[in-house]
Amino acid sequence: MKYTSAKGQSLGVQRTLKAFEDAMFLLLSKEAFEKISVSEICEEAMYPRATFYNYFDDKYDLLDYCWNSISQNIHLDQIDSHHVRHSFFKVFDQIYELFSSYQTILLGIVKNNPLNSRLVQNFINHFSKILEHVLNETIGKQNTIVPIEILAQQYSNSALIILRWIFLERHKTSLEEAHKYLTILVDRNILPA
Repeated sequence: MKYTSAKGQSLGVQRTLKAFEDAMFLLLSKEAFEKISVSEICEEAMYPRATFYNYFDDKYDLLDYCWNSISQNIHLDQIDSHHVRHSFFKVFDQIYELFSSYQTILLGIVKNNPLNSRLVQNFINHFSKILEHVLNETIGKQNTIVPIEILAQQYSNSALIILRWIFLERHKTSLEEAHKYLTILVDRNILPA
């Protein structure tokens, strides 16, 4: 993205970025990502193409911005890096709550974009990287038999399988139930306390 600074943005810049983000989400609820053009995004956002290209390289860049915008509601600074299990579940809880709050948008996206589409995989990969980062940071301070990167990827995948099943495949599940599923998938003997 050409314009990355979230802090210190003028109200005009914030309004413009929000308009493009809203336009992208609205269009995703109407059609497949592959069919969306920059012209459509600009028309929906009510900004000229030149303005779009002041902020984004292309629609993929805007999509990354949208995922980053959503994930700003995850507070990694509140994670206790000394307690791996607690940190992992805390981030899982934040993503669960985040997906709950964006449920309407997520359902709109999967209505026109199959679960195996590049768009949905891009979305899942974005949140996988967040979980892997937290796990790499916390597990990295522990002694493990399995390489840290493998553990981080395994636990991240387990969490995202559950979140995908709940929010994208539409299986109504409480946070408590999701915790039970995650606990079963995550072997307590491998993940340090």
